[in-house]
This record gives sequence, C-alpha cells and structure tokens, in this order.
Amino acid sequence: MNKITEVAVAISGNQFPSKYSFHKARLAIEAMRDPTEGMIKAVTDHSACLECGYDVYESKPERPWHVMIDAALEEGE
Repeated sequence: MNKITEVAVAISGNQFPSKYSFHKARLAIEAMRDPTEGMIKAVTDHSACLECGYDVYESKPERPWHVMIDAALEEGE
C-alpha cells in the first residue's frame, strides 16, 4: 500500500476510501512537507544527544524523519 492510500484509509476509516479521502490524504501529506520549528529543534536536539547512544544521522536514514514526525504529533497535544 502506498503512503497516499494508507493516509486515505486512515482519514476515511474505510478500507476502500473515496476520491475525496484521497484528495484529503494528499493535502495532509503536503502539509507535512515543511517542518515546524519544533520539528527542526527535535531532530537537532536528538542528533546532539549523547545519552541516546547514536547519532540520528548515522543510524537508519528514516530516523530523522521519525524524530520530526514524533515532534509534530506532540505539538498537537
């Protein structure tokens, strides 16, 4: 399943999302394109964290993205 379909399913709550759900999924993904200051700070802080036991940039390539998305999710709480 591609990411647009995955997001459309999550938005619609239906295994077979409508065209409108796909449209909303694209908009949601586009909204994540530019990081917030909090997302940038999180990945910068995490990469400098000696307690974490690894450099965020030298671990898995997707790790900085995960750190930034986690920060974005925390912004909404």
